[in-house]
Amino acid sequence: MTGNQVRFQQKMNAGHTAAWDQDWQKAADFYHEAYEIAPDEPSTLLNLGLAYFELGDYDRSLLYYSKASNISPKDPLSYEKMAQLYELLGQNQKVIQPSLKASELYLGEGNIAKSVECLARVTRVDPENLPAHSRLALIYERSGRKHQSATEYLIVASLFQHNMDDGNAKKAAAHALTILPNSPEAAQAISFIEDGQPLPKPVTPRIDQAQIEKTSAPLLKPLKDLDNDEPSELDPVEKAHQNARSALANLVFEQDESDLSSGISPSQFSEDILRQSYGREVFSHLKQSLSYFGQGSEQAAADELERAVEAGLLHPAAYFEIGAIRSKADQLESAVNNLNRAADDIAFGLAARLLLGRNLRFMGRLNDAATSYLEALRIADSQVVPQEQADDLFNMYTPIIEAAEKQSDPDAKNNLIDSIEDLLSRPDWKQNLAQMRLDYPICAFLFTPAHIYG
Repeated sequence: MTGNQVRFQQKMNAGHTAAWDQDWQKAADFYHEAYEIAPDEPSTLLNLGLAYFELGDYDRSLLYYSKASNISPKDPLSYEKMAQLYELLGQNQKVIQPSLKASELYLGEGNIAKSVECLARVTRVDPENLPAHSRLALIYERSGRKHQSATEYLIVASLFQHNMDDGNAKKAAAHALTILPNSPEAAQAISFIEDGQPLPKPVTPRIDQAQIEKTSAPLLKPLKDLDNDEPSELDPVEKAHQNARSALANLVFEQDESDLSSGISPSQFSEDILRQSYGREVFSHLKQSLSYFGQGSEQAAADELERAVEAGLLHPAAYFEIGAIRSKADQLESAVNNLNRAADDIAFGLAARLLLGRNLRFMGRLNDAATSYLEALRIADSQVVPQEQADDLFNMYTPIIEAAEKQSDPDAKNNLIDSIEDLLSRPDWKQNLAQMRLDYPICAFLFTPAHIYG
């Protein structure tokens, strides 16, 4: 490292420590010193944006998030924070574009929850925003949230109707009825459109300033009170297996329920609103894979899932199951490829990262393995703090992981991997992680030289 690089990392580390201690002014001062050394480093800009956000200096926070978006245009975080700041500043029209951009980027990463959150912000400031409601309708539909999806399609129908486009309005309402065949609201909407009666427009929800700020509450509480939580009966990997097979079974059940043989399929009136449903071949392979699971034939089940993916299935549950099963058979390249596709999904990220770490370590890719384990710890740690703190905590791991990736001591890497494996690969991992936080703060655990810096 050059002298400047060393000084930069020292200032950043000091800023992280101050941020963890909730001393945001001190954190901002250290990040500023790092910024003066490397003004185009995205992590510095993001951390400055966060520090000033927590200090309530929204204009300055917006300045640094805007700079970060220019330097890293594919990072959704800066766009999300810009939108949030514009909303706090009452500049609602400026909320829309960065929110839509953040939603698109989050969806590309497979982070459905964050994508939906960004779209919801758009509909909050602009209830009649057709692109946002259209995307919400499709995301809800694809993730099996039928009631939310049907509601959004009816809003889309209303917006089309008020834009004097009765044809697309009726198609949207009809599609809502295919999602919820017994919905009186969808049936009534179709009747209203046919009779020329206006559908109700979406209304602006009543949100006060405190609710807007809630999504970025400072990290004042160290963790949730888990003392009374019942330990999980399954470790993260086994729990993910359970969730994945349940999700795949639900896919088959929902397709059978909609009677594919009747020819019902989404109306193709807007690429932004609907996509073609999975075909018969996909569901044939899915059904066969579930049958093999029931017989205890995991490798055969994985073969069928791979055929379903080849036929067009796009689902993180399938990727996770294929990856996990291939791991057991020492088919490591296939395992890694599939687990990587599941790793950014909120439901499978923790388990996928743990399995990736194990496989990569076995393949001799120690640096990649350590990074995967740290990503698993980041996900786990974010799950044991209050929800309003999770995003900021998640983001604070980024510079820590980047620092760890620059270290090459194999003993330090192996010690770190062993520590995280022991911490998380157990049914009571939440209680274990919470207790470790009490006994030995996670920040100190991560920054301890024996673990990272060698």
